[in-house]
Amino acid sequence: MANSKNMLHALTTIDVIDGVNCCILAYGQIGTGKTYSLFGNREDDGLIERILKAIFYSKEVSDQTINISLQHIEIYRDKVSDLFNRTSSLHS
Repeated sequence: MANSKNMLHALTTIDVIDGVNCCILAYGQIGTGKTYSLFGNREDDGLIERILKAIFYSKEVSDQTINISLQHIEIYRDKVSDLFNRTSSLHS
């Protein structure tokens, strides 16, 4: 898992810094490691944290302007929920 996570991190970070829009989709059965892969734990950063650190580090060493917007949604049983705003549903 660590090698595929490192490879995806490197490819995604390069694309995002070059101006390509990016979407990370975690799909699969309950208990297969989607949350761990995206968010990691105390000892191992997840994919999202690694990519954001690389983008912010890149901004510190260059004169690029980088616009970042994030959306965190969950689709469960045909219901789309905005996980940044737990009180609302995007679609019923």
